[in-house]
Amino acid sequence: GNLTSALIILYAKSGTFIGSILFFVVLGSLLVGNEFIRNRYSRTYLHVAVWYALLLAYAVVVVPIFFGAIGDFVFLVSVLSSLAVVMILIGTLYAVAARELLARIHQIIATVGIIAAVWTLLYFTGTIPPAPLMLRHIGVYHSIERTAEGDYRGMMEPPFWFELFADTSRTYSYVQGKNAYCASAVFAPANLEAPIFHRWESYDQKEGDWVSNARIPFSIRGGRDNGFRGYTVATVRPGTWRCSVETERGALIGRITFKVVESEVSPATQEVVF
Repeated sequence: GNLTSALIILYAKSGTFIGSILFFVVLGSLLVGNEFIRNRYSRTYLHVAVWYALLLAYAVVVVPIFFGAIGDFVFLVSVLSSLAVVMILIGTLYAVAARELLARIHQIIATVGIIAAVWTLLYFTGTIPPAPLMLRHIGVYHSIERTAEGDYRGMMEPPFWFELFADTSRTYSYVQGKNAYCASAVFAPANLEAPIFHRWESYDQKEGDWVSNARIPFSIRGGRDNGFRGYTVATVRPGTWRCSVETERGALIGRITFKVVESEVSPATQEVVF
């Protein structure tokens, strides 16, 4: 139960709830089941299945730290490593209680295999949050420049009082000929390097869907508590826009959605250093 709670918190910080809702339903079911169906845990195959699911979730976070990278290969190593560990557990249980386990051994192995297959499917469909990457900051700015001290100085429209948890305003005042800047800070463990992408999208009212306008890559390096900072620039027009922070595979780390409104004069902005 404690491990499930910790993993839910960790994965919740690594993506968006809407983008990973199926994954959180699975972990949430384990958390609820731990409290309300304890009597079922007397069944060995169920106990091993839950233990393996948590082991796999943990391995997906820890193995990239050892490799200093994320990606398909590292994920598959995480799955194979977790399978090796759970097979050692099953072998140990069989050695000490062969008679009790013999009737369930095929069911246990099949359940473990199904869990690994489902987890792999969730990964390749972008459903699993991209742990251990975590979004620390995201905002839309009118200008950004690097200072001599190595910080970033940005000019932004401050959020309104009702825009809770927003780093910048969700309304961007567009002046003809000016570009918009999307800045993000993504935390990663020390020594981990990975490419991430800013995807700029606008909402097409006629089609009723989002249209990708640009997907701009840059690399991040782990070790900074407040996250590795980076920004991209795009030409916008009036309408609804969003800037998403993604992994190379397209797993969503975080995003900001904002409305672009045309303005004839430069808006009142506030300087921030991050």
